[in-house]
Amino acid sequence: MNELVTHHEGRTRNRNFFGLGLLGGVGAAFGVIWVIDRILNPPSTLQKDRPKVVVVGAGWAGLSAVGQIDPNLYDVTLVSPRNYFLFTPLLTNVTFGAIDPNAVAEPIRSFLSRYGREDTTYLEAYCTDVDPIKKKVTCQGVGQTKSFEVEYDKLILAVGGSVNTFGINGVFEHCNLLRDIKDARDIRRRLIDCFEYANLPGVSEDEKVKKLSFVIVGGGPTSLELYSELHDLFHDLQKTYPELSSLVKLTLIDTREHNLNTYDAKISTHFRQGVFRKKCKEMKENSGIRISRVSRDSLTLVNGVTVPFGMCIWVTGNTPHPLVSKLMSKRPDKQYNKKALITNDFLAVKGFQDIYALGDCATIDQARLLRRWGQIFEDMDENEDGSIDRDEFIKGVKMYARRFPQLLEFAKHAERLFEEGDVNHDEKLSREEFQEVLKKVDSTITSLPTTAQCAQQQGRYIGVSLNNTLREADLRKLFHELDVNHNGSLDKIEVKKGLQKLKLPANRKAVDDFMAVCDANNDGTIDEEEFIKVTLLTQMQGHRGDWKKLSHAKIIPFHYRHLGGFEYVGYQTQITDRGSPEKSVLTGFGAWWMWRSIYVSRLVSGRTQFQWITDYLFSKVFGRNFLRD
Repeated sequence: MNELVTHHEGRTRNRNFFGLGLLGGVGAAFGVIWVIDRILNPPSTLQKDRPKVVVVGAGWAGLSAVGQIDPNLYDVTLVSPRNYFLFTPLLTNVTFGAIDPNAVAEPIRSFLSRYGREDTTYLEAYCTDVDPIKKKVTCQGVGQTKSFEVEYDKLILAVGGSVNTFGINGVFEHCNLLRDIKDARDIRRRLIDCFEYANLPGVSEDEKVKKLSFVIVGGGPTSLELYSELHDLFHDLQKTYPELSSLVKLTLIDTREHNLNTYDAKISTHFRQGVFRKKCKEMKENSGIRISRVSRDSLTLVNGVTVPFGMCIWVTGNTPHPLVSKLMSKRPDKQYNKKALITNDFLAVKGFQDIYALGDCATIDQARLLRRWGQIFEDMDENEDGSIDRDEFIKGVKMYARRFPQLLEFAKHAERLFEEGDVNHDEKLSREEFQEVLKKVDSTITSLPTTAQCAQQQGRYIGVSLNNTLREADLRKLFHELDVNHNGSLDKIEVKKGLQKLKLPANRKAVDDFMAVCDANNDGTIDEEEFIKVTLLTQMQGHRGDWKKLSHAKIIPFHYRHLGGFEYVGYQTQITDRGSPEKSVLTGFGAWWMWRSIYVSRLVSGRTQFQWITDYLFSKVFGRNFLRD
């Protein structure tokens, strides 16, 4: 008996030792992991007095800006009522059950953590007003009635736009929109309703035809991709509803004369001829017409024609966000554009200090060279002989390319531009010839597209620009570099040398203007405090690239680089605008594969990339998810 007890105690003791050893091993492992984590991710040592940057909006522009702004330099707060980032180019895939919504959405907090922005404050709230005098934004939490204020030193608005109904009654009441995951689910739910109703016994043929008539209003990229996805869906549903497939009708209504007018005309022509004429005989196109009214189950056109529908999807573009409209009303003298906030070339909103606007809610008022041709001519004419020779022209183009984005395209080919402008072949440009050259350059100015890639580029640009903006310490260092006499002040000669060093205009007028603004006590010199006060107050706020923005010696104006466009037109066929100067177009399965590959690679996380691939393959093998969720 004693032996059994002793044996049992030994086994128990061994188990205890084993358990303790296991716990010790696990504890040691966690300890090693903790040490490695502390080494790789040390505790935040960010300063508390960093300038406050508030970013409103968590779309392509807003999150791109947050991802670029250095948290060591700025205290960033992100405000958005939607707590996830939506990959909008693939939203049409979600609409008709090809992929799950989680494959195109990434929680904002996960995004911030993944990109090392854990110190960014995220507020799930609407921004309802901006006080540019007190530098505060008024916000209201989602589902809350109480408002609160957030202070800012720099404000970045990336709120996008609202649905443009063109003042037509009944749009919100009777049409489906496509701007969010909820909209995609609503469209799929209503589509199921239409098919299931038409499949019920006792429904007349006329009722079935009306219920299975689908109308899309709009002719931009989103509406046509939606159009193509719908057609693919109807093709897949032929086996599910074989007796209804012949009754389905798809109609596109666009007020513009040709579809895809944001792309090159070649793409629009290919879409109309390839899709409408060759493949989609059951589709009907109505371009260049207008709608007067929307009722519960029909559209009424201005010519009196009625278009019945079972579902109408309204995707016609944007109108200003309410927050943008409020801000516009505070400076109507500077904000005269009715569609978006007007910014300068550095994306700073005109009429306001320290406010920037990106994406669909902004438009750049690009400077035209011809308006300032006289001043530019004098700057380039260094020997003051009344003409510009080849060397003066090439040097001047490179200098002004930092201030006028349209010159960037010509900076590498300045000699060819000079030769084309030198009509009389005397190796000089007269004033008249110079004006003609500037006309040619200005003719290249185009409005920026309201696309994801443009918004993303603007977000990255403003983040880098804020990181490079000179601060007081930088400006004091710059002042002492310019003060070559070391007497604590700058005279006209030093100002001229300083402007030349910064590659800014340094003619007599530029120097006099600089002295007039900075020399507050009118003693003919600029002391350090005068210099600091003026430059800090006016950087990134004045006219494009002039002496008011000494901080822009290393910040060039925003320049959009078109990387190409993709338009899905159904049947695993793709129209691809590669973005080349010739607007070359690729089509077919290869272009479709390129489109899928590039879009999936642009998803913001490995999770969404993996889920999109698996969802897409699953839908191809087992069919679409056509559940009523």
